[in-house]
Amino acid sequence: MAKKVFQVPATFSQVTDSAATATATPKGKKNRPTRELLPSDLTSANNISASQLKGIQEGNIVASWATVDASDKAKGVAKAGWKWYIRLRCVNGEGMLQMCDDKIDPQTSDGELLAKMTPDERTSAEAKGACDHCNYGMDLERRRQTRDKLMGELEGPEKLIKKAVIGMLAMDEFTHDEIRDRILKNKKWAQTPGLEKIVNAALLANA
Repeated sequence: MAKKVFQVPATFSQVTDSAATATATPKGKKNRPTRELLPSDLTSANNISASQLKGIQEGNIVASWATVDASDKAKGVAKAGWKWYIRLRCVNGEGMLQMCDDKIDPQTSDGELLAKMTPDERTSAEAKGACDHCNYGMDLERRRQTRDKLMGELEGPEKLIKKAVIGMLAMDEFTHDEIRDRILKNKKWAQTPGLEKIVNAALLANA
């Protein structure tokens, strides 16, 4: 018997017209209501395809209501708000393919090739496949890792030295004199102006 995943832990009691209804943002996400996901919610109106529905019914995809936020600081937004959407999470390879409507190949962007296709063929070729979503997600992660390194490099030696001092203090294995000696003898920071003052200030601030 197919496993059906239709519900989040708590029941949503507030009446909502659709997943696309904008709602005023409650103070803090913790105060936001939860919403029960019903079989009747799993329709194309809520952006659920036939392939995704099949995956949910078979237990290859987990579905639940979630929310997306818009900050009042975003460009063109008059006030903050949020909307419901159905979050999909595949739990195996079959679910991944069903999530992507059984297409694994990346979308076609060659204009000359698309022009020679029938409308149905063009629609299929332009649709994103599992490779597109994997590539996008993987690139986001690799960009984040590289950005973290870049931010560390741009912080400047003073912040890095302070972090090193705090790290050694947290280990509770070194005296202040030992920490100071280690930092001052570190070739990486040897040419940093006012090195000893930076170390002393960090030791004093975190004593």
